Amino acid sequence: TERPRREGGYNADRPRRESGFRSEKPRKPYGQKSEIKKATAPEPKQPKIAGEVRLNKFIANSGLCSRREADTFITTGLVTVNGEIVNQLGVKVIPGDDVRVNGQRIKGEPKTYIVMNKPRGYVTTLSDDHDEKSVMDLIAGKCEQRVFPVGRLDKMTMGVLLFTNDGELTEKLTHPSYNRKKVYQARLDMNLKRSDMDKLVNG
Repeated sequence: TERPRREGGYNADRPRRESGFRSEKPRKPYGQKSEIKKATAPEPKQPKIAGEVRLNKFIANSGLCSRREADTFITTGLVTVNGEIVNQLGVKVIPGDDVRVNGQRIKGEPKTYIVMNKPRGYVTTLSDDHDEKSVMDLIAGKCEQRVFPVGRLDKMTMGVLLFTNDGELTEKLTHPSYNRKKVYQARLDMNLKRSDMDKLVNG
């Protein structure tokens, strides 16, 4: 027996699919030019002035204070630049500007660092009312810049002591918010008792 044939072939019952690809985007008429957007040139950057630094950094580099403290001096109106009060942060100065804090002129100095093995018998202070020997006596005349001790060691304590005019570094090493650890090694002339340990722990 012969099988009945479908008219139009095997796919006669299927819907025909149009060939090609149709884009929903309308075509531009022939001969019409496309619009060309002109790119705007970036604004030229202002050239940097040699030696230009922020005012708070300039003050901190003089060794007078830290950068954070310099910000406080500026916002409270204690700083003048070339005779004018500056109380806004972000102002920049250049070498040769007359910068004064509370009427005292300061000068930017190169950062200086001195590491000393402090001997016994010297107090860690800039000046002493009791006329004791100060660590500043040990570096007198050793450098042109004004440097200050970072931290403090007791009179009879030996160890590393840093001198610098870098106010920003001084703040990072001494301010409690940075949680810098300090390690001390103590030598005793007698055995340590439990009662002595309790005094050290309790203060």
